Amino acid sequence: MIGHHLERPSDALREALRLAQVVIIIEPNGYNPGLKILEKTSPYDLGHEEKSYAPRTLNRWITTLGGLVTQRQWIGLVPMFCPDWMARTLKLLEPVVECLPVIKRICCAQYFCVARRNLQLSCVMSGSRASKSLRRFPIRFAGTPNQKVHSGMFLRT
Repeated sequence: MIGHHLERPSDALREALRLAQVVIIIEPNGYNPGLKILEKTSPYDLGHEEKSYAPRTLNRWITTLGGLVTQRQWIGLVPMFCPDWMARTLKLLEPVVECLPVIKRICCAQYFCVARRNLQLSCVMSGSRASKSLRRFPIRFAGTPNQKVHSGMFLRT
């Protein structure tokens, strides 16, 4: 999802959950104070009106829209488009910070989560015609060889 570029990211999330059973979200970590400083001072961030949202806010949107967060993780200490001197320094600290449970939630640059759509709720919300227009397509996730292929549900357009 690219919610940090959108005026109404919750609407984009609503559409994503309508179209797909599984939605993978990687967004800037809204808890990161360094990222908040960059949003207020960096010419790039100011020019592109970059925003970040607290993971709690993203999780609330998912739940409100009938989804369920099934996996979440805070990753990467280096924010996108930060100055080179900062990136080099933070990259040295990244492996340590990613291992510290509370610290990584505040300091990591990105929030990653997997949201699943509640299929029963989606069909009720979309009406009886929704169940007739559903088609199955396999979704393949990159990962270990032991992981299974998951099936996803998408609405036909």
